[in-house]
Amino acid sequence: MPAPYPLLGARAAIALMSEGEILSLLLTDRDCVLDAPAWCRMTGNRFVGAEERRGIHRLLIQKGIDPCPSR
Repeated sequence: MPAPYPLLGARAAIALMSEGEILSLLLTDRDCVLDAPAWCRMTGNRFVGAEERRGIHRLLIQKGIDPCPSR
């Protein structure tokens, strides 16, 4: 089950970023690419897109605002 691990690393990187910055993540696990949009929704970030070239997937994730702010 390797898919969550790159996204856990992304969570640590995003924590160090400013809102609006974009993380570019390179990986070979296609399942992680499929999980990324849902993971972004769960973590309050924006899935910008993904591309594949020669078996390497590039994910773009933008640090966003918490979609459920406290009222």
